[in-house]
Amino acid sequence: EEISEAKKKVQYALYHAGVIFKDELSQNDLAIKMFKDLLKKYDYGEFVLPANYQLYLIYSPGQESETYKSTILTDYPESEYARLIKNPNYKREGEEKFKQQEENYLSVYALYKQKRFDESLKACNEIIASEPDNKFISRYYFLRALNYGEMQQLEQLEQALSQCAEKFGNEETGKEAQSILDFLRNKKSKENPIDGFVYDANSEHFFIMVFTNSMGSIVEGKAAFSDFNTKYFSTKNYAVSNNFLNTDNQLLIIKSFPDKNAGMDYYRAVVNESERLKNYKAASYFLITPKNYAAFFLSKDIAKYMQFFQDNYLK
Repeated sequence: EEISEAKKKVQYALYHAGVIFKDELSQNDLAIKMFKDLLKKYDYGEFVLPANYQLYLIYSPGQESETYKSTILTDYPESEYARLIKNPNYKREGEEKFKQQEENYLSVYALYKQKRFDESLKACNEIIASEPDNKFISRYYFLRALNYGEMQQLEQLEQALSQCAEKFGNEETGKEAQSILDFLRNKKSKENPIDGFVYDANSEHFFIMVFTNSMGSIVEGKAAFSDFNTKYFSTKNYAVSNNFLNTDNQLLIIKSFPDKNAGMDYYRAVVNESERLKNYKAASYFLITPKNYAAFFLSKDIAKYMQFFQDNYLK
């Protein structure tokens, strides 16, 4: 059963008020009132389960906590909260598992960067086959496609991109895969030949910074741009992500702008920023449309696109 937007807002307000009373003000009596009011008013909705868990925590180890424990284990047996109750170490173990999976992924990506494409591809295939719940599984699918591309196995590249786009269409990796796949298919079509880059001022645009290996941590780069966005573009909710272009470069991507003019406002703000982005002044920046991004990603010709950008955006 769907819950109305008005009811969602009430649930949200009650739940987060309870969390503030509990965690920030140490006023458990008021927190209990907020959580119980929520459960009294609603028996379903996004915040019903976490409200039960908050009450379980507040009352533990008392007898009343058993009521909320029973509700969680009976009504939500497969939830993260049920797992936390059954295994107090679940969160720590999960964090350790995530860290190990991250390290494993970075080691497989390192093989790709070292141009050991056969080894990287083999490792991707092994993880995809054996660990479907791996937190980095979408990246393995995408990295598999990158390996096929570097090995010039174009049929396998298209198939790998299609699988990535189909399985992870709501994630950035899936969207990137679909964009590249669309370009490949259009390029093969006699009805829609695509030759090079196409200027379209009214199309959606991305902001790209080419992040070289010498620049250090991409995580720090993304954090710097997130801080910049919060300071100067707090109402825009721009997404900061990254993608691998080749073994020497990553792309730091800001999405998205409705047209060229909006993108150029952002571009100029980045160029003129002297503090938050000072470590990246020597980097290559540009705007790009989704269609041109796919062409650029496949060609990997930074100099060619930078010339196109200079000719069409900066003159």
